[in-house]
Amino acid sequence: MLTKAELKPGAPAARAQGWGSSAPRSARPVVWGAFLLAGCALSGCVSVKDELTREQIALNKNWAARVEAANPARDLSWDEALAQVRGHNAKVKAAALEVLRSEEALDQVKRSLIPTLSLQAGYNRALDNSANAGFDPFFFATNVFFDVPGLVNFRVRHEAAVLTLTRARLMRDMVWREQVTDLYRLALADGRLRARDALLQRQLGALDAVAATAPRTAAAERAGVLARQTRLADERRELQAQLGDLLGLPGASIAVHGLPALRYEQAAERPAAARLAQLPLRLAAIDLVALRARQLGVRLQNWPEVTVSVSSPAVYRSQGGRDSYWSSSEIYVGTNAYWTIDTQGRRASQARIGAAELAMRRETLEQEAARMAAKLRLALDRLGATDARLTGVQEALTGAPAALRVPLAEARDALQAERAEWQTVLWFFDDTGWPAEPPDAKPAAVAGTARATPPAS
Repeated sequence: MLTKAELKPGAPAARAQGWGSSAPRSARPVVWGAFLLAGCALSGCVSVKDELTREQIALNKNWAARVEAANPARDLSWDEALAQVRGHNAKVKAAALEVLRSEEALDQVKRSLIPTLSLQAGYNRALDNSANAGFDPFFFATNVFFDVPGLVNFRVRHEAAVLTLTRARLMRDMVWREQVTDLYRLALADGRLRARDALLQRQLGALDAVAATAPRTAAAERAGVLARQTRLADERRELQAQLGDLLGLPGASIAVHGLPALRYEQAAERPAAARLAQLPLRLAAIDLVALRARQLGVRLQNWPEVTVSVSSPAVYRSQGGRDSYWSSSEIYVGTNAYWTIDTQGRRASQARIGAAELAMRRETLEQEAARMAAKLRLALDRLGATDARLTGVQEALTGAPAALRVPLAEARDALQAERAEWQTVLWFFDDTGWPAEPPDAKPAAVAGTARATPPAS
């Protein structure tokens, strides 16, 4: 309930005019105003300069500490790596920010129906004191504004905000899947490189024993092993850089253990292609619905538009020593209807462009769906072929002589890497392998482990 505001009366005229005795009374307000403006300008410039200096000093200290300190090695479990991606991956955070923007935009559409309250206060005096006689310099008012949108206008804005939010959430899930599957690929590749390096180290140890009896042969073999180690170190350095960027730990030596078993090892466990790729299909549906909604908006412009205006007085106003309150007798309601005829054909042009854009987008989505279906069919076919080849290599590796173990192990690793790559493709498109809740809704939940469980040690 609004009550009359208590306003302190102005100071007596003699006190208000007590500017001192060194300058004429009419010039003193101008002098004080000039000093005040100059002080505000100087203080603002000095404040910005000081802020920049302090920020640069802090950044220089952090930079010096970062350059001198070495990045520690990080040994992360799969759950810890997912938490690191969720909290520090740039793409995941950007997608979450888009969701936040869309949520706030939708809430703002709903909040636009809430009345807005404004308070106004002022103090006005003339430079010539003779004009201030009998004039109350204080002004105060309280106003309430109502936004009464049209039904069609509100519905269109609300539906557009809902579509934008839905698309942002799906894109967040898509980005999350991309980053998690990339993490899985990189962690698997890093583990294979470390295993190959350990195998080369054992081979060097075996050559030390051979060096006593066949030094030349051992030296030649050692040179080949060292060359492979050098290439391996370069590959792992590049892979570690990608892994550090993905986890938000650039420059650190990272090892991820406890990777989930995707359970696509057997052909019976692999889903049919028709059950996959539901997330991209939902994104495609949103694009088509948004384009059709845009076409509907163009058609609605041909309808007559009705506007309702409501003019209301201030809830409370105090000006010139007089107080006034809100009164229903001063409310004015107006209704206007107008119909703009499209004599220049702009709406028809927009409709034709929208129809062409919708047809082009539909064809593009159909082509993308065809490519995606071909990729999934290829993944399933390659998995079957890789299974057969890998079985043969593993059988040949059992009981193979020492001279053949290294090339056979490299062939096995290459086939395992190929199989893991195609398994990851299935995992990305398989909705049953991902939790239903958003990745940032419950930090304790581990995305990607609804089907995937860590292998037994």
